[in-house]
Amino acid sequence: MNRLDLEDLALRAGWSPTVVMHPDIERDLQAGKELLGCYHIEPEDLFLICSNSGGNAAIVEVAQQVKQRGHTLLAVTSLAHTHQSPARHPSGKKLYELADLVIDNQAPFGDALLALPDGSTACAISSVTGALIAQMLTAGIIALLLEQGLEAPVYLSANVPGGMERNNRLVQYYADRIRPV
Repeated sequence: MNRLDLEDLALRAGWSPTVVMHPDIERDLQAGKELLGCYHIEPEDLFLICSNSGGNAAIVEVAQQVKQRGHTLLAVTSLAHTHQSPARHPSGKKLYELADLVIDNQAPFGDALLALPDGSTACAISSVTGALIAQMLTAGIIALLLEQGLEAPVYLSANVPGGMERNNRLVQYYADRIRPV
């Protein structure tokens, strides 16, 4: 697994850090067009895109490129939120419409659970459910690998004996594919 991040446009594609760190980067169509160019992608790679709203231009553009390249796309999104918010991509599409499999994170519209006295809300849930879903997928993938008699190439905690050494071996083996630890 390798994390793709819009911040990599600054680290790997020469974009200005000021532009990349701006909150509107997720709505920048050009950012979506250039992101996949930052990585070594193999034909058999599968993509998991997490976006609570699923409607921002950069995310939808990445999803379109993933599908145009013939990859499988899994989406983690809030169907409640995406059905109530506008599509911001010129195609009018949203993430869930491009995915081969959609996992609904069950977050409410606005992604907040706590109603405040002034009518606003706080306490986002999509980050919590996203982490849980990611760990559940990881556990399932590891189980499938082990059932096939294959090693699960996973990082260990750097705070257990042999953890750093194992992680360094994985980084060396997958040097052109993953970020260093």
